Amino acid sequence: MQPGSEAKAHFRQQLVRAVQDLPSMPALVMRILELTETASVNAVEIEKLILTDPALSAKILRVVNSAYYGLERKVTSVQQAIVILGFRHLRNLVLAVSALSRFRNKSPHFREVQRRIWERAFGAATLSRELCRVKGIRESEAEVAYVGALLHDIGELFLFSSFTNIYTELVKRAESLQIPTVQAERKALGLDHAEVGAELIRQWNFPPPLAIVVSRHEGPFLDDGDTVALCVHIASKLAGEFTSEPDRGQIDPMARAWLAMDDAAIDTLVECARPKVQEVASNLGLAA
Repeated sequence: MQPGSEAKAHFRQQLVRAVQDLPSMPALVMRILELTETASVNAVEIEKLILTDPALSAKILRVVNSAYYGLERKVTSVQQAIVILGFRHLRNLVLAVSALSRFRNKSPHFREVQRRIWERAFGAATLSRELCRVKGIRESEAEVAYVGALLHDIGELFLFSSFTNIYTELVKRAESLQIPTVQAERKALGLDHAEVGAELIRQWNFPPPLAIVVSRHEGPFLDDGDTVALCVHIASKLAGEFTSEPDRGQIDPMARAWLAMDDAAIDTLVECARPKVQEVASNLGLAA
């Protein structure tokens, strides 16, 4: 890719067009989002909607029955999943599965990237939930952190899918220079995958707080006011340990100060989460 502001401006124009050309989120996903925000929603109505999309139904059941949830008995119906998980948690799962499944690319390399991002997403979500509990973050904010962690790298998946050659070369260059990918993105593209992910979320009309937390998850942090973004940032860096991409050293200093945990405590946190995320990507049936 050509360096300089002109090349960056050209890429941004291409990016805007690619985002705008993305198909809208399926109507049933938006309807589920709408229904789960109302007080009168019921399990039967939600189940009927999900069952209209067999691929989505299958993915939801595969995730629910994976080690990630550690349920004692097998869940065989969407209605069971709703009863066990609750409306809001199921809504979050539908949003994440639908968003992360929007991108297609036939290359074997992209399939591996997709698997890795799925695994990292669920690892970050698991860790964000535990961090919220440890830090006493209220439930409404913990929900935003959870789904924000699931979607935090949606921009990376989009860049790999839509600009495969450019982005693959960028990642290789970051690895050869031993610099964070986000640093290489900002230098070469004039923006990073967090900004791209936030724009996707806005394009799909997901709740605005999700766009904010996704846009901020890479930092830097100048204060500790946005505890949800701090939580997702830390969870995203620690989740790299599930995909052999340790990022602990890249935790923002302000975030590390807010966390106030030593390495031994962080190790315990990560190892407790590890069994829950090991099989998630393989169980999702990403080709479905």
